[in-house]
This record gives sequence, C-alpha cells and structure tokens, in this order.
Amino acid sequence: MKYEEKKQFGEQIYKGKVVTLSRDTVTLSNGKDTVREIVKHPGGACVVALTDNDELLLVNQFRYGAGTELLELPAGKIDDGENPFFTARRELAEEVGGTAEDWTYLGKIYPTPAYNNEITHLFLATGVQYDEKKQHLDDNELLDIKRMQFGKAVRMAVDGGFQDAKTVVGILRVYSYVHNGYKITEEEIIPEDAFAEIETAEVSKKTAETAE
Repeated sequence: MKYEEKKQFGEQIYKGKVVTLSRDTVTLSNGKDTVREIVKHPGGACVVALTDNDELLLVNQFRYGAGTELLELPAGKIDDGENPFFTARRELAEEVGGTAEDWTYLGKIYPTPAYNNEITHLFLATGVQYDEKKQHLDDNELLDIKRMQFGKAVRMAVDGGFQDAKTVVGILRVYSYVHNGYKITEEEIIPEDAFAEIETAEVSKKTAETAE
C-alpha cells in the first residue's frame, strides 16, 4: 500500500525570522482527515571538513533548543534560492575560516520529518586549509573550532559521542564512502561551473596581490 497525505487547507500560526508554523488539515490514505502542525524551514547544508592530515574540523557551540553545548559539523541555513553547495562553502569559510580543494555531495537527510520540512544537505570537503583568524561569524554566533582525528570521530559517531544528528550521519557517510567504497546515489547538485568560479576568484586574488 502506498501511503500519502493530501493537504485540504491550512493556516499560518506563526511567522518568524527563520521558521514558520502552520496548522494543516490533511486526508490520510484511509480517507480520514487529521490535523498536522508543521514547522517550515528553508533547509541547511553541513560540511564534513577533512584536512590533509585526516583531521576533522568541528565546532563547539551552545544550542538553546537542546539546552547544552554540542560538538557539530560546520553548517548553516540556506539563503533564499541558494544552491546548497554554496551554503556549505560559505559556512566553511565563516565558521572555521576554511577553504577546500575538493568537494563531494553526500546526499540529504530530513532531521525531524514528523513535524518539520527541513532538508539538510551533506558535503565532504577534502584538502581543507583553515585559519581561525579568518572566521567571520554572525553577531549572535559564538563557537570554538575543534580538531579531531577522523578515526576517533567515527568511533564517537558509533558509540554516542555526538548528539547532533547531521554530524553523526555526515561522519558515517564519509566513512562508508571513503573507506568502504559505497556509492552516493543522490542526484548531484554541485553546479558544473562551481569550481571554475572558485578558480577564477583565486586567479583574480593572485593577480591583485602581484599588482601590489
């Protein structure tokens, strides 16, 4: 049996800076109607950032919703109409002052699909170089950069050392992809000209530095 729920009508209960809350009446596959309260979110992107020394870059920050500090992968909200790859690249630069030589799309996850439509896109960034002094965080963003050998991060992801869902999934997908050779079946979303744009920016930067 195929299960689906068809929206009949809905009302917006709350509109915030990041999310909106709606109350929708839907019809179930058995013909009965019910009410769903849904949080609508623009989605996000996170980065499994590995240096040439196989170190994983993480950020430690207080999460108000969880009521505690969490150790997480660098991540952030997708701007309106933005390709998630550019979100991931921006967040790597903002949160850890980092750039990467290579990028791989690792697919997407729904963190809390029962009441939230958020999609988080996962990326692997390798050949990462970073400089903490080049961080440019939002005014309401306080975090520390942490480094960890990737093998230790895998063990922590398995034994409960991380409580953040995207961090657990991202680390284990990279482990499966890099170390076990599993293929990512998600449709590629990194634009073909994305790296050409990066190369052009780097050439322009070097030209400017030479002129100085």
